[in-house]
Amino acid sequence: VARALTEKGCTVTGIDGLPAAAVDGPEDYHQVSLGTEPLPVEASEYDFILLLDVVEHLKRPEAFVDDLYDSLAEAPATEIIATTGNIAFGPIRVMLLLGMFNYGKRGILDLDHSRLFTLTSFRKIFEDRGFEVSEASGIPAPYHLAVKTNWIASLLTVLNKAGIRLWKRFFSFQIMLHLKPRPSLTWLLAQAHLQ
Repeated sequence: VARALTEKGCTVTGIDGLPAAAVDGPEDYHQVSLGTEPLPVEASEYDFILLLDVVEHLKRPEAFVDDLYDSLAEAPATEIIATTGNIAFGPIRVMLLLGMFNYGKRGILDLDHSRLFTLTSFRKIFEDRGFEVSEASGIPAPYHLAVKTNWIASLLTVLNKAGIRLWKRFFSFQIMLHLKPRPSLTWLLAQAHLQ
C-alpha cells in the first residue's frame, strides 16, 4: 500500500513493529509497538491515517483509540480509514454453530489477533472515543487466494459483493470504516474566538 501511494505522489510515513529492513515502501518509517508505545509522529499533521488490519492485533485497542483521538481532537480534518476482519462473517457463524472455532495462520481467526470485531463493535470502539463514522463498508472474501481458477474466484467475488449489499453484517469478510475525529471543545472555542 505504501509503495502504491508513493507512486501516486503521496508522502507516506509507516509505523509498525517490524524492523525497517523488512519493510518496503515508505521512506519515513518508525519501528514502534503500537498500543504499548506512544506514536512517534504528530498524528494531526497528516491528511489521512490508514489503520489497515491494525486494531485487532492490539492488546488494549480502546487505549490506542483514546490516544489517537487525543492527538487529533484539535485537527478534525484528518481522515482515518480503518479495517478489520468481521467475526460475524457467514461462514464463521456456520462454523460456530457446528462447534468449530479454529485459529489459523491468516484470515479472520489469525493466531495474532488479540480482539475480534463485528461491524457494530468495530464502530462502537471508535464512536465511544470521539470519532464520527462517515461510511461503513463491507469487503468481500479474498477468493483469489483460495480458488486457483480465476473465473470461479471472480464469480464468487461478484456474488459476495451482491450479498454485502443485501446484508452487510453477514456477508462482509472485512469491515472498512471512514472516520473523522469530532472536534474538541477547545478547538471549537478557538474557532469561535477567531470569528
